[in-house]
Amino acid sequence: MPPTLHRAALLVIDMQHDMRPVMHRPDQTVGTIAGLSSRARAANVPVITVQQQGCGDALPGLAPRSGEPVITKTCADAFLNTDLNETLRACR
Repeated sequence: MPPTLHRAALLVIDMQHDMRPVMHRPDQTVGTIAGLSSRARAANVPVITVQQQGCGDALPGLAPRSGEPVITKTCADAFLNTDLNETLRACR
């Protein structure tokens, strides 16, 4: 039986306006994630944005690009009652 193939994906989770006040070093965090997102896109690695419902738009520089998956969650668990699992499986 051949091994299961896996593919990398970058998850950008809860990087929204209403979450900024509770972030550790928000400017550095956003800058780091923006850099990771840029490198992932350049390497053809899927970037998946996970947002908490009701917490505003993505922070500047971290907005999903057209056609990229956006998962909206209603609790801390991004897999509960979302299609995150199916989205990740589709990345194979």
